[in-house]
Amino acid sequence: MKINLICGLIYIFQIYSCGISHNHRNDVDENLGHGYYLFKDGAFTCIVYTEDKIYKGTGSEIVPFEVTKYAVNNDYIIAISFDNKNNVKNYWIIDTRIRVKLDNCDFKGCDSLLHSNLSGPIDSISFYEEVKNRHIMLNGFEN
Repeated sequence: MKINLICGLIYIFQIYSCGISHNHRNDVDENLGHGYYLFKDGAFTCIVYTEDKIYKGTGSEIVPFEVTKYAVNNDYIIAISFDNKNNVKNYWIIDTRIRVKLDNCDFKGCDSLLHSNLSGPIDSISFYEEVKNRHIMLNGFEN
């Protein structure tokens, strides 16, 4: 009897803890629009993409960790990530006007589709040239 009770409590705790984890991700991560999310996890913060109707805390990594700064408008997501291994800042521009559809991709072809609207990693000079050429308003991003 005691064993059944203990097993039952362990089972309930496991189910409950899975629910906490899922809800916690949704409360922490930020919806950037168009299927992109800022996956917030300290030094592993990155931008992911998912076609799921309901965000489940997972997705395909688009901008690798550690994303240190980002901004969003109707057409673009811009970001800076820091590569700790090489001690380098990388700059990224995602053109959200170009819709990503993963319906007909195989495993090898998905990566090129996911990055078809991505500029990066690029250095700061190239980034600011792209921003100027695309007429992206930074609105304090450079500070």
